[in-house]
Amino acid sequence: MEWAKKVQAKKAGYILWGRQYETLNDIAKAFGLNTGSMRARIAAGKTLVMTVSEMLEKDTILFRGREYAGISSLASAYGHDGALISDRLTYGMTLERALSQPIRQMDRPEFAIEYDGKMYASKRQLSREIGISTGCIHEMMVNNNLDFGTAVDILLESKDRIGISREEMISGLPVCIIGGRAYRTVQEVACAFQLSANAIASYKNRNGYTGMLETLCAMQEETKECYVVDGEVKTCNELLRMGYTSSSYRQVPKKSVPRYPQLAGKDFVNNCVDAMKIYREVKEEVMGQGQGMQPMM
Repeated sequence: MEWAKKVQAKKAGYILWGRQYETLNDIAKAFGLNTGSMRARIAAGKTLVMTVSEMLEKDTILFRGREYAGISSLASAYGHDGALISDRLTYGMTLERALSQPIRQMDRPEFAIEYDGKMYASKRQLSREIGISTGCIHEMMVNNNLDFGTAVDILLESKDRIGISREEMISGLPVCIIGGRAYRTVQEVACAFQLSANAIASYKNRNGYTGMLETLCAMQEETKECYVVDGEVKTCNELLRMGYTSSSYRQVPKKSVPRYPQLAGKDFVNNCVDAMKIYREVKEEVMGQGQGMQPMM
């Protein structure tokens, strides 16, 4: 009986947006996502729907042999709006069909909305005009228990202060902008500067910093004492391996060197924006004001 239950459970597999898959690997392949990253997020406690939605918005998608930076980038390459493709996927379409099916003009009534004193035919029209995907707005609403208008207030004001034009469609706010390049995650920043995400996070929390840029600036100034032998910098452990004793290595000349040499010479001030710090500030301001939109029935 137990064996039969296990077989049945195995056959059940996974159901995502009305479609059935046998394994997580099948789901990852269907959406061009990384299986390992998907497994890790689910193991960390995220639901399958939340995991796939988040990865489609923020992770690299492999489609027809090419890589795209999220669903918005992929949709743009095929002449579509990222929000439309995201909606099609949640309705059960395959990625291939969602991208290849032309947009049909449907004569059906939509709910108009008023936002910031202007009328829009629908939420989708507002999304397109302000350059923020409906998926991004929805995620903001769900994660922070907000209404549509307040979510838009926060995202749009953050986008404006960060310096991203309204014409540029985004599927999420970057963590920071360094040298004009937007970094979407801490992991992306860490890889770019040969650090670990844990090293950045622990340094930030340990020293009470609130932003990414001030954390990197502080790490850049951090030094440690090393020893100089024949013009080469050595740590105490290296000296011990060279044959020095715990007392003799203390006689070796010392020198202060950068603790994070990979950050030497990097500019974290000019043409840089601490996007997440701005977002947190805007979020506090807007949620205190309680602004939003009014639906027109």
